[in-house]
Amino acid sequence: MHLEPHAALGWTIGVVGGGDRKLRKWCVIGAILPDIDAIPYVFGAEVYARWHHTFGHNVFLWALFVGYVTYRCRTVRSAVLSFLAFGSHLLTDAQLSGWDLYLFWPFSREGYLFPHAVGLEAPINTFLVYASFAVVFLIALFYRRTPMDMFSPKLDQLFFSTLRKRTHSCAICGAKCNQNCETCHRAICLRHATITKAISVLCVNCRRNRESQQGLARPPD
Repeated sequence: MHLEPHAALGWTIGVVGGGDRKLRKWCVIGAILPDIDAIPYVFGAEVYARWHHTFGHNVFLWALFVGYVTYRCRTVRSAVLSFLAFGSHLLTDAQLSGWDLYLFWPFSREGYLFPHAVGLEAPINTFLVYASFAVVFLIALFYRRTPMDMFSPKLDQLFFSTLRKRTHSCAICGAKCNQNCETCHRAICLRHATITKAISVLCVNCRRNRESQQGLARPPD
């Protein structure tokens, strides 16, 4: 299976499984981590064929990953979801990659694959790439969260706030809006708001006050 469906599957496990932001990120990492053994591709097809599905697609890295995530998050949920996230990659690759999985590498070179497995060139793998985007969209509809949350929760929520029904009136122009200044908490429309580098929404007055305070705090030349 290609990278996009793997990542979407990890994201789905993290969100539907009720993981917090940290655990959701680990679920995505776990779902794509086995493909670390694709790195030898930069050294040529022969090296790639020798190492692919070895040091990434094995039960030892799986156990190490689950143990590390459980140690970092210290919850039963983190153990279960990290186990499922990493395992989802091995399970889908056993059916949808066409490459043997060397699950007990480096102690064994015996390959494992489902009897009726298909290769990456199979139409279903192309379909799953497009389906992965649909899954992320559906999760966004039901859980009000997108993968942007992994990098910036504020940006993710700002995105969703623009889609919500506008039930407030802007304190400056009276236009319908659904934003509030993070400093004075007055309703503010995006036309009269400033979005800072930290993804904070400020009204005009609060932005000016902040700039004045920063100017006073700046040492003279």
